Formats: sequence, C-alpha cells, structure tokens
Amino acid sequence: MKTLSLVLILFVASSALAVTGPERFAPMAWLEGEWQGLGQFPDRRNVAHKIFRYEMAGRYFVEYGRATFPPADDSLEFETHQDMVIYHTSGEGLAAKGFYVEGFVNHYTVSVEGDTLTLEATAVENAPPGTRARIRYWPIGEDRAGSTFDLAWPGKDWACYEHLELKRID
Repeated sequence: MKTLSLVLILFVASSALAVTGPERFAPMAWLEGEWQGLGQFPDRRNVAHKIFRYEMAGRYFVEYGRATFPPADDSLEFETHQDMVIYHTSGEGLAAKGFYVEGFVNHYTVSVEGDTLTLEATAVENAPPGTRARIRYWPIGEDRAGSTFDLAWPGKDWACYEHLELKRID
C-alpha cells in the first residue's frame, strides 16, 4: 500500500511540474501563423499554404498544410494534397504525428539544432517497410521560412523531394 501511495504522489507531483501550454513548443513558436509559398519537387512545382497554431488550450501545436499542383496536361485538373501534423510532448520530449491525404501516417521525433526544426519519422504507416521520411524548417529572415521534405525508400539514401520557401501572410 505504501508503494502504491508513493507512486501516486510521484505521478501527481510530476504532472504538476510538467511544462504545459505553448511554452512546451518554444523551439517552434516562430512558426505560429499563416504561411504561403512555392514548393519545388524534382519534376513539378506547387503553391503551398500552411497554418501553424495552438489547439486544445495549448496542449498541441498543429500544422495544417495544403499544396496545389497545376495541371500536368490540358485537362485543367488541379491536384491538391492536404496534410496535418500534430506536435505533442512525449516521455522523450517533443514528438509529432503526421496524417497525409495519400494515406501515410508518420510518427516523428522532433529535434532542434540551432534554428533548424527537424522531424524524423520513426515509423511510416502504409508505405513499404523501411521507408524513412524527414521534414526540416528553418527561418530565413523575420517573415520567411525554408523547408525540405526528404525521403529514403527502403535500401536507398535520403533524397530531397521538395524544397519549399514560405512567406508569412498574417
């Protein structure tokens, strides 16, 4: 009984001391707001729109993304990709989970080195086993940001699939 009481006291104390609210996301706070820019893939370009904001009383930092690709032929059919990345804290620090319109669900560790925020996938659901993904964000001046999306298919080295330049619009 004493052991159970001690465990409960430690749990309550650690919960009370945990960093809550937006301060837990301080390394990425500079991204908060609405952004627009151009993305460059190896074979095409897109117009990107991203919104980063705190949700659920600051418990989560959420990235909403939309990329619109122009028609590849005379059909005038635009292609739109949507994604949502939810940043949260875990026992190891910052983590994220990304949901993509293509059906991928990525589990990320989040790290910060200097001004660069890096999301590196620890698991990529609905992709061939061994697929790796990485996203990086860094500031370029006060209201601009750069980003890359890298992939490594099973047995392959990292390759940059998209380079993105964003401008704050809010």
